[in-house]
Amino acid sequence: MRWFKYSAISLGILLALALILPFLIPLKTYIPPLEQLASDKLGEPVTIADLSFSLLPLPSATLHGLSIGKTQPIQVESITVRPALGSLWQEVKVLRAVEVKGFSVDRRMLGLAGALAKPGDRGPQLVRVEHVKLRAMQLNLDVLKWGPLRADIALHERGVEEVEAASEDGKFKLQLTPGSEKATQDLLIKAKDWPLPIKPAFQFEQLTAKGLLRQNTLNISDIDGKLYGGKLAGKVDMDWTRDWKVTGEVQASNVETKEAVALLTRSVAVSGKLHTQGRFTLRAKEPKQLADSLKGNFKFEVKQGVLHGFDLAQAVESKVLPGARSGTRGGQTRFDTFTGVAQISGKQYRLRQLKVASGALSANGDVSVAANQRLSGQVNVALTSVAGLAVPLDVSGTLSEPVLLPNAAALAGAAAGTVLMGPGFGTGLGTKAGQALDELFR
Repeated sequence: MRWFKYSAISLGILLALALILPFLIPLKTYIPPLEQLASDKLGEPVTIADLSFSLLPLPSATLHGLSIGKTQPIQVESITVRPALGSLWQEVKVLRAVEVKGFSVDRRMLGLAGALAKPGDRGPQLVRVEHVKLRAMQLNLDVLKWGPLRADIALHERGVEEVEAASEDGKFKLQLTPGSEKATQDLLIKAKDWPLPIKPAFQFEQLTAKGLLRQNTLNISDIDGKLYGGKLAGKVDMDWTRDWKVTGEVQASNVETKEAVALLTRSVAVSGKLHTQGRFTLRAKEPKQLADSLKGNFKFEVKQGVLHGFDLAQAVESKVLPGARSGTRGGQTRFDTFTGVAQISGKQYRLRQLKVASGALSANGDVSVAANQRLSGQVNVALTSVAGLAVPLDVSGTLSEPVLLPNAAALAGAAAGTVLMGPGFGTGLGTKAGQALDELFR
């Protein structure tokens, strides 16, 4: 009992010292040499607002309010270091964990990380870090703005061994583990109710992606996702050895287009269930230039949907008459199927081999969308209610306000056919004749 009593008293004294000792050490005297050491290493002026030390639950030191650089300095809320006590008397000091909290990762931060990774000029590294924890992290890399994020990075003597990262809300998780091949890491991404952090911010109900990371390449061989009631599958290859290059394939089925298209344009041009497949490439000097370099070719089919902003049937019925001059605006066209090929080049789109089919009409044609969303092209429309009536419509206006106007030659032919042979058959025959003459003398 006496031994237990003395042990309890000793433990109490040690705990009291652990609580009181950090307040007795004049820690502010260590701040200037730490600032100088960090400034020399980074090549940028570093200031530290405060320094604290704790013995419980494990010995640790925390730097508060770091500012790196003169103009537009990088701000870091805190850095906490937990050393391995046994290494303090050895040549190589071991840090069990380094926790960095409250900072933004941009180009300047990446440059500083590169400087820290370089070996020192005065010999071998004398400090080895086993674990890095990143908390309340924001990504601010040109087109990618995302956060808050967290990451846990396990290190060994050769570099990064394993990474577990996630958004603070838990909707996105990423894991990197040693791959079966040398100098590779296996990538696993899982997400739920997660919007892409880049535009267009498509909302995934579920997403799983598996891939392989090398020094300058990333190969995502298996993408399986659910979005807007449908499914998405594909693969993506990235290479940043010289320029930034991205290639990929994608297949989607039964995706409701209304919400997805709304992320691409201010007005919804089409709604219905989308089925598509195709390939795409992006190549640029800098990541922020990738979006403007997009080139893609996609076959698509939309079922049981609506074309918003114009009424093909009304454009034909109301305008193929003598004296028709103004184009048709507004309305909508319901269809059973809408198929075609979408060719993308930067911010320009060309919709080729378009075919629209419904009980009331059928249509085909080509339409181009310029970078400023101006429309151009022609659509040939045939109405089932008027035998022999098929009219070419010139497409103009903008994506949000399209304008449909019957071809001028077709208008003249339709008027002549109507006068000579009557409405219906005469109108349709005159339309075809006028279109043929227009193409002959074009």
